Order: sequence, then C-alpha cells, then structure tokens
Amino acid sequence: MQTSTLTHLMRRAALFLCLALVASLWLAPTAFAQPDPEAMKERMAAQTDTLVKKLDLTAAQEEPVRAILAESNDKRMKLRDEARASGSFGSMRESMTKLNEETAMKLGEVLTEEQMAIYKKFMEEQRGRRGGRRGGF
Repeated sequence: MQTSTLTHLMRRAALFLCLALVASLWLAPTAFAQPDPEAMKERMAAQTDTLVKKLDLTAAQEEPVRAILAESNDKRMKLRDEARASGSFGSMRESMTKLNEETAMKLGEVLTEEQMAIYKKFMEEQRGRRGGRRGGF
C-alpha cells in the first residue's frame, strides 16, 4: 500500500512539473516581448496631456512645454532603442538621468516656480509607479 501511495505521489509530482514547464514556455514570449513603440508613444502622449492639465498652463506656455516634452520623449525612445540594440542598459540609465535634467532645465525657463514644483512631484509619482526606477517622460 505504501508503494502504491508513493508511486501515486511521484506521478502527481511529475504531472505538476510538466504542467509548470508547459505554462512557463507558453508565458515566456510575453515576458520577454519588446514593448510596442506605438503603445509607448501613446502612453507618453497621455502622460504629457495629464501633466499639461496638472500644470494649469497659460496659452503662451502650452506650446513650448509640449515641444520640450515631445523632444524629450523622442530622445528617450531613441536611447531605449540604442540600449536594446547594444545591450548596454547601464549607459542608458546615465543618459536618461542627463536627459531628465536637461528637460527640467528647459521647462524651468517656461514654468513658474509653483508649476516646477508640480512637475517635480509628478515625476516622483511616475517613478513610484515604476517601482522606483529612474526615468521619466
């Protein structure tokens, strides 16, 4: 009777392992899939719209702010593509930090101090949503 129970448990364990292997092979392509560039652009555009609303920009501020953020988004996409191609994500982190600083400096020329505080808070919230990873727009 004990041999029968042991055999039964071994069969169940083997079945479980097979199912786990099949599930991992089925899910692996989605886990390592490259992000869709169009979806990323849409997400960045939505973030820009949200930020523009939060900043309560004047008519004179909106165009330059959108231009600064669009330029930043384009550079960010290029940096990600270059990092994926080279496999060098460490240098991307440095470049993203520099890009964030440049973007903040350009926005500082257009925004009021109060709006800059809102911008900085928004960026911190975005970092929090990404699990503390650096980056931004």
